[in-house]
Amino acid sequence: KPFITNFNLYQFGDENSGCPAVEGCGRMIAGSFRVWESVTGGVPTTGWKVNSPDLTKGTLGDRSYINQLSYAFSTPDVAIAGTNDGNVWFGFGMGQDVTNSATWVNVTDGNSVLPNRFILDVVTDPLDPLVGYAVTGGFDQNTPATPGHVFQVRCTADCATFTWRNVSGDLPNIPVNSVMVNPNRPKQVFAGSDWGLYYTDDVDADPVVWQKHLGLPGVMIW
Repeated sequence: KPFITNFNLYQFGDENSGCPAVEGCGRMIAGSFRVWESVTGGVPTTGWKVNSPDLTKGTLGDRSYINQLSYAFSTPDVAIAGTNDGNVWFGFGMGQDVTNSATWVNVTDGNSVLPNRFILDVVTDPLDPLVGYAVTGGFDQNTPATPGHVFQVRCTADCATFTWRNVSGDLPNIPVNSVMVNPNRPKQVFAGSDWGLYYTDDVDADPVVWQKHLGLPGVMIW
């Protein structure tokens, strides 16, 4: 089954993460239509283990694959993944070095809030691994009932329950390709779009107000 391989190496070394800031811990995940994990930095290649089921809907044929995945900032025991066919999942119990040892929870919720469009990037809140962000490609016209391009999900423990919120605010109706949260100011979120970089200083506001970063050219930001 064809796929695009995105990968993430846990590099934060936060207190109690189990990964010292200097030497790290070698935890690495890569995505196809499922998640692979190595706890030895990908070397040797035999150390890679499948650590998820198929996370896609399978509705796009060869284009149903994981677009982006990431460990949580504050712990490598949690991961988040987004697929090209509109799914977002949280993985718990990562890093055991055992095939399919993680527990994955599909938080897509039938795309009732999160649009059934390409999920181009996912990331967690720097302080709370149970808060995630997902950004989408396409346009509102592709999914009129679920407009927007930047979304926040808040989970209870192990994502037993979760709530999505459209935090697109006054962003223009253009594809958003990447998202990142300021680790020093978790309410400040950056969104890389087809027209350049946007940011909000308060993602919890209602409505969320976004500003375009005028110091960068108006080009695609990934």
